[in-house]
Amino acid sequence: MLEFARYKQKALSGLDRCAYIQHFGLLQYYYGNPPRVSRGQGPLPGLPPRYEPFAGGNPDCANSEEAMPDGVHPMPQGYQHIIERCYQAVYKDWLAAGKTVQEAAAAAK
Repeated sequence: MLEFARYKQKALSGLDRCAYIQHFGLLQYYYGNPPRVSRGQGPLPGLPPRYEPFAGGNPDCANSEEAMPDGVHPMPQGYQHIIERCYQAVYKDWLAAGKTVQEAAAAAK
């Protein structure tokens, strides 16, 4: 899955007005997955343009049942975390300054 995400990030990097935002490990950060991942521990996923670290959390662990009760879809608050992360990563600056997506992504560093 991470290899495909890296492929998408690379494929989209040359497109005008397009920024790649990924959130691997984001819900692990907020909800943890005890005992291997504690809530609020581990790195958040990297933001454009460097994406360091590419995946946050512990890539060897799934999300907890608290984060994804059915094992696939985040709970409503989980979606809110994803939306907020996208907004902070790119859309905030893009909307506020009328910047292109690339300019906003570069400013998000």
